Amino acid sequence: KMDSVTASMLASELDRNMQTSMLPVLNETGIDYPFDIDIKARLSDPSAVKSQLNKYGLDLIRVRRELEVLILKD
Repeated sequence: KMDSVTASMLASELDRNMQTSMLPVLNETGIDYPFDIDIKARLSDPSAVKSQLNKYGLDLIRVRRELEVLILKD
């Protein structure tokens, strides 16, 4: 359970946990206030997380985006 989390914080947490999907999780909700959420799923399982998010009126969708990235090189 996450108490008083922002959508950006939730997206960051999902991004950290879903690294095996090789897709970044971005917040495009427009929600700018804290809320409580209880996701009863492994955060590394996108399908299960999507199902839990849907209960809160949120969704996890796959879309194409052009993103600028920073690359650490040696």
